[in-house]
Amino acid sequence: PKFEKLIRFEADSNRLTGTDLNSLSIYHSTLETLRISNNLISKLDLLTPLCKLEYLINLDLSGNPIVDHS
Repeated sequence: PKFEKLIRFEADSNRLTGTDLNSLSIYHSTLETLRISNNLISKLDLLTPLCKLEYLINLDLSGNPIVDHS
């Protein structure tokens, strides 16, 4: 379902790989906070769809392989 005025989306620990981030583009004019920590996102190019989110000011990618510094 589409939530017309979605401003915050949290999908922590859902085994997201990043390929499903395209679907968030419908919230390009409302989404401000995206929390997708502790998932399986490992490639920078999979984050490209997030560039369409004009009002995104908070992004949490912690716990994903893409930010793993070990």
